[in-house]
Amino acid sequence: MVRWCRYSLLLCAAALLHASFPPGETFIYDFSIELADMNVSGKIGTIEVETLSNSIANGREICHAVVRLRSIDVIRILYPFSNSFYSSFDTQTFLPYRVENDIHQGKWTNRIVTVINPSNNTAHYSDRRNPYGKTLFLPPFVMDVLTVIYYVRRHDKTKPLDFVWLDYDRLRDVQITFNEGGNIKMKALARGGIKTIEAHEKVIYGFTVHLAKDFDCIPVEVTVPAVKVSKFQLFAKAHLSRYIPGKK
Repeated sequence: MVRWCRYSLLLCAAALLHASFPPGETFIYDFSIELADMNVSGKIGTIEVETLSNSIANGREICHAVVRLRSIDVIRILYPFSNSFYSSFDTQTFLPYRVENDIHQGKWTNRIVTVINPSNNTAHYSDRRNPYGKTLFLPPFVMDVLTVIYYVRRHDKTKPLDFVWLDYDRLRDVQITFNEGGNIKMKALARGGIKTIEAHEKVIYGFTVHLAKDFDCIPVEVTVPAVKVSKFQLFAKAHLSRYIPGKK
């Protein structure tokens, strides 16, 4: 469940990232676990992605955004989970300045805070195991779970994307490749099917993201391998169910 909840943040983070960053713009996804080999799936939660506000700091435009993951009532009785991931990032360089992750899974809780200093390419990281924090030394082109998908939406899809992923206190070299996707039924955006572009990461996380080709490359469906049980593979999946426009 820890891995499901962690990567579910990835599933829908991109949705808040429209060019204008209108505060209040919200994307809501159904979060489910799927056993594809047996065509069995069940909704276990919801994911909300919201643009909170925009600000200016040292002449730079900063976007403040959040992803909230919540278990539905039936699941909450058995195993409640409630995660929030906040990021404040530069809308031009995509560099996150401050990242906060509040995790509540069953009886386990954690609060993770990462503050990045772009002047010397370091970050101060603290969590439950490191209450006094530790220093991370960052290579160029580092992104978190929110900023990476923003960049993906604007990246030239004819070329692979290579970057360093800030995954809690770990730095991972990641490559995403793109190809034409099929049509997906998406009532939240349009009647009937919509054309998609597929974004794949095959080495570390194994995720597949379907981007709405004619709707500013909004992520409409994301699938992440969760855990393998016997010979069956469980997948965590998010599907866009509702879109709320923000204030222009």
